[in-house]
Amino acid sequence: ANIFVDSAYLENPFVVGGEKNTLHVKLRNDGNRAVEQLMVRLSLNGVQAGTGAVNLPAKGENTVTFDLVSSSRTARQAVISFNDYPVSFDNEFFLALNFAEKIKVIEIKASPSATPVERVFGNRDVFTFRSYDSRNISYAALGEADLIVVNALERMDNSLVQALRNYGVSGGTLLLIPAAAPDLSAYRELLNMPTLSSVSEPQLVEMDNPDINNPFFENVFEEKSNRLVLPKVRRVLDWGTDRSALLRLKNDKPFLSVLNRGGQVYLMASPLQTGYSDLSGNFLFLPVMYRIAASGKKSSWKPYHDLRETLITLRADSLLPEQQVKLAGQQEIIPSQRKLTDRVIMELPRHSLQAGFYHAVTGRDTLGLLAFNLNNRESLLDPLTPEAFKQQLGNGDHITIFDTADGMSFSNEIKARYLGTPLWKYALLLALFFLLVEILLIRFIK
Repeated sequence: ANIFVDSAYLENPFVVGGEKNTLHVKLRNDGNRAVEQLMVRLSLNGVQAGTGAVNLPAKGENTVTFDLVSSSRTARQAVISFNDYPVSFDNEFFLALNFAEKIKVIEIKASPSATPVERVFGNRDVFTFRSYDSRNISYAALGEADLIVVNALERMDNSLVQALRNYGVSGGTLLLIPAAAPDLSAYRELLNMPTLSSVSEPQLVEMDNPDINNPFFENVFEEKSNRLVLPKVRRVLDWGTDRSALLRLKNDKPFLSVLNRGGQVYLMASPLQTGYSDLSGNFLFLPVMYRIAASGKKSSWKPYHDLRETLITLRADSLLPEQQVKLAGQQEIIPSQRKLTDRVIMELPRHSLQAGFYHAVTGRDTLGLLAFNLNNRESLLDPLTPEAFKQQLGNGDHITIFDTADGMSFSNEIKARYLGTPLWKYALLLALFFLLVEILLIRFIK
C-alpha cells in the first residue's frame, strides 16, 4: 500500500498583486484498501500554512486544495506532506512559488500624452511598463513583452503590422484599442479578418453584465449583482456576432473579444477617449486590464520539475555572456548550459541531482527558485505478473519464471530444480554400514 502526490498546479499560474490563488494537489492511492480522512499539510518557507483532509478510494485518486495569498513578492518554498506507512520516501512533494517576476507591458500610441493604459500599468511593483510613439518604436523590445497594447493608432505602416503579426503568431498577447477613425485595412491584415467593418453609432450604449462564470472574471466579483454601474460606449468596430465575447453591450453586440491567432489577441470595439467610452473611469477597467496582462505572462518558472527531465529553460534578461548559472541547494551544481537571447537552457545531471529546492544563482544575484521531485512512477509498487515479465524479457523458451510466495519456497525450488537430490549422506552411511559388516565378518567368521 502506498499514497503519493500525482500532480499539483496553481489555479492561476501568475498572481497579480494580492490576488487570491488556489493550489490543487492530486493524490493517488496505490493500495487495495480505501483511506479515510488522510491529513495533508502545506508548509510555506518552513511554516505550516494550511491543512486538509481527503478520502482516497482503493486504487483511486482525489484532490485537496489550499488557498494562497501572494502578499509577498518573493519566491516561496511550498512543501506538501502527509503520513503514510510503510512506504515513506514519497511522503513529501516540493513546489517553488515564484511570484517575483513583473509583467512586461508595451504601449504603442499616437501621441506623447499620458493615457489610461499608462495609469493602469503604472504599478512598478507588478509591471514593467514602456510606452512608444508610433513613429519611434523599438522593434527589438516587442519580442520581450508579455503584452503589447496598440492604443488609438489611426495609421499602422506595413512594418508595424508585420511585427505585430509575427509577435502574435509566436504566442504573444495583443490588445487592440481602435482610434475614432480606425485603419481598417491594417486591422484586417493584422487580424486576418476580412469581415471586420467600421460603424458609426449615434449614441452611447450601456454594457451588459459580465458573465461571472467565465474563467476570465474568476475572483473579480464576490457576488452576482444586477445593480452594477456599467460603462457606456459607442462602437467604431464591428466583427459580427460573438457569443463568447468577454464583454457585450445591451444590444448583444460584442465589445471585447479574444481571438486565437497563435497567441491571444484582445479586440476592443471603441476607443477609450471621452465621447466614445467611459470605460477607463469605471470599476471594470482595472480588473479587465489586469486580467489581460496576466493572461500574457510568459513565466518560465514551473512550480516543480521531475528528476527525469534532461533540459530546463530559465528566463534571464540581464545575464552577461561569460556568466554561468549554478543550482545551489542540498548540493551546488553548475550544469552544462547555453544562452539564447533572454533564456538559459540547462542540461540537468540526472543521476546526481537530489529532490528538494535549489536556487538558480548567477554571481550574487538569485534568478529564482526551482523545485525537483522524484519520478512518481517510482511510487507505483505493483510488480509485473510472471507472464508480463517473461514477455518483456523476450518470451523465449530459455527463460524460466519462479513464482513463489516466500524466500524459503524459492530456495527449495532452486535446489530441487538445479542441485538435484544430494546422495552423499546415503553413500557415507552405506560406507559405514559395510565397514561395520566387514568388522563383524572378520571378528566372528574365521
